[in-house]
Amino acid sequence: MRSSRYHAGEPDPFQVLVEAGADREKLRRLLAHVYVGAAVEIEARRCAEGRRKKTPSRRVEEAGLKKSPDRLRELANEIEKLISNPEFDPRRYLPEENKVRFRDPISEKYSVVQALVSEWVNLPRSLYGFAHYLELRLGEPRSQSQPIRPGTTRRRAVIALRDYVQEATNRPHDEEVADLVTRVSNEAGLPGTLTADDLKKISQRYPSLRQPPAKFF
Repeated sequence: MRSSRYHAGEPDPFQVLVEAGADREKLRRLLAHVYVGAAVEIEARRCAEGRRKKTPSRRVEEAGLKKSPDRLRELANEIEKLISNPEFDPRRYLPEENKVRFRDPISEKYSVVQALVSEWVNLPRSLYGFAHYLELRLGEPRSQSQPIRPGTTRRRAVIALRDYVQEATNRPHDEEVADLVTRVSNEAGLPGTLTADDLKKISQRYPSLRQPPAKFF
């Protein structure tokens, strides 16, 4: 799909760059990076919009979740105290010959009642275990704890493309590069048009993006 600047009969910007000295395959690879960058920008915008829409009640739920391990341990302590009290020890309902010490496992082979009592007696241990598991999960880094910065990946790819074209053709060809970036970005689902002036501003404002991170490309 060509931009509105290129009407029927006018040269395609890709072909213009190739005829000016740019390598066809190199251009395709760099444009593929622009496409990926546009896709990343779309996802970053979606994530940012989701964070903005997070309701106060949702934030309260997350704050309460962090307190859950301590609450589970407190509940486990209370249950242990109840079980250690002979009046509330569920094992009192077991036949005398099947009495076991506190927290000892109870075989399930006798009856449904004994299996149920076993679950009750081991409930504190289960709660302690789940509290520990929950702490580990809450302590893990979240995928969105370092949010993607919208546009960074695409800007880096755009700068790399512009620099290559200038090196290969001895001139920037900003009109053609801007048209190709717009075309590829639109194909990725990112709306909007990049102009030659926009291209120059990106190149001037983000010189640090000329040092690609190890995982880029």
